[in-house]
Amino acid sequence: MYVSVVSTSRNSFETLSHLIAPFLAPLGTAALVIVFVVFMLLGREDLRDRLIHLIGRGHLQTTTQAMDDAATRVSKYLLAQLMVNAIYGVPIGVGLYFIGIPNAILWGLLAAVLRFIPYLGAWIASGFPIALSLAVSPGWTMPAMTVGLFIVVELLTNNVLEPWLYGHSTGISPVAVIIAAAFWTWLWGMIGLLLATPLTVCLAVVGKHLPALAFFDVLLGDKPPIAPEDRFYQRLLADDEDEVTEIAEEYLTKKSLGETYDNLVIPAVRLADEDYHRGVLPEQRRQELLAQVNSLVGELGEVLPGVTTDEATGQDKAAVVEKTDAQLAAVVLPACDFADELTGLMLTKLLANMGAASKLMPSNLLASETMEEIAKLDARQFCISVTPPGATRHAIYLTKRLRERFPDARILVGLWGEPEGEQKRAKRFNRVAIDGVFTSIQEMAKQLLATAPVVAAEPVAAPTSAPPNPAIAAV
Repeated sequence: MYVSVVSTSRNSFETLSHLIAPFLAPLGTAALVIVFVVFMLLGREDLRDRLIHLIGRGHLQTTTQAMDDAATRVSKYLLAQLMVNAIYGVPIGVGLYFIGIPNAILWGLLAAVLRFIPYLGAWIASGFPIALSLAVSPGWTMPAMTVGLFIVVELLTNNVLEPWLYGHSTGISPVAVIIAAAFWTWLWGMIGLLLATPLTVCLAVVGKHLPALAFFDVLLGDKPPIAPEDRFYQRLLADDEDEVTEIAEEYLTKKSLGETYDNLVIPAVRLADEDYHRGVLPEQRRQELLAQVNSLVGELGEVLPGVTTDEATGQDKAAVVEKTDAQLAAVVLPACDFADELTGLMLTKLLANMGAASKLMPSNLLASETMEEIAKLDARQFCISVTPPGATRHAIYLTKRLRERFPDARILVGLWGEPEGEQKRAKRFNRVAIDGVFTSIQEMAKQLLATAPVVAAEPVAAPTSAPPNPAIAAV
């Protein structure tokens, strides 16, 4: 026996219920969010006081600052969005009018209003004029022009107008905006998409002012997630020579050569030295990293023809009293190994760019050999290049030898990259007769240049290798 199931015909009410059912859940979520937002706005003073009480009396200043910051960012964002949408709706309405779409002003106004919905609003608004153009046009010219109008205006708005007006008003990164839009849409539907940016701004502000939630500021904020010197060192470890050069050259376009050495290159050399002394970076790998930096320093510090001023100091060569002798501005001595020689090379390169001649001694000479080579030079200023933390003891020993051999010489010590508040390592040099300790190559170069004659700079030969330093055994 054959059995078949025959469905009964639906009445009008059942048909209407079947059509409306898929929209009930989103509409219910939207209504719930709207009620939630409205009640939050009506009771904002009460919520503010409760939040302040929850955080505590000892954090009133931080709480007030965070609230003001969030309110300022959200206000700037909403004002910028209003301006963008208004500017967006005008060309849409004018364009549709000249294309011949009926009620063009209405569609332009609708486009401006619907564009408050991120990502989807503009395309929802374009659907009505496009459908109307298909209905009233006998051919494809009017629909094609309507589609082209929306595409061109949308591209110009997204790529030109929004970056110019928004800027950093929200303080969150573009990737965070997209991720937040997806998250809040999944949570609250279309209303969540509308509120995604303001809510994300508030989370970023909370992360900025509360240390316990600082990860929000890192994940959502528009600040660089990693310091330039850390990024530079990380790319060195990854053997990405192209990006290493790109980072250094980009930094050099914004800062002077001295600042590039002090704030970008030397911190990377110090990080490599610290990793080596902690046992996490093998000696061979360390030498490879230093060789990469050596090559880069040679490229960055090339003396340009006719350059006689230094951007970092603003000191003109003509302003310094010139002497006719060929006395060196300074002799730079590495305290211990190739890392110290490399930082010494940066100092000689910087002095050359400032119009002063200097001499860099190799790091693979014994202390006695170094003294004999120095005696042949006409110099009365010496700079001992130290890359902490591993070369301080050798620098003190070298300072004693210099003072014994040249009692009237001016001896300066460079503890490159040492924090300003750290005085413990610098105090170790108090027992030897030195004339100053500097932590910045830029400041050291200024000091040397102020007390030395300015002569024509000779090409500075970069170290070609990093051989073992027999001076360590001599010490």
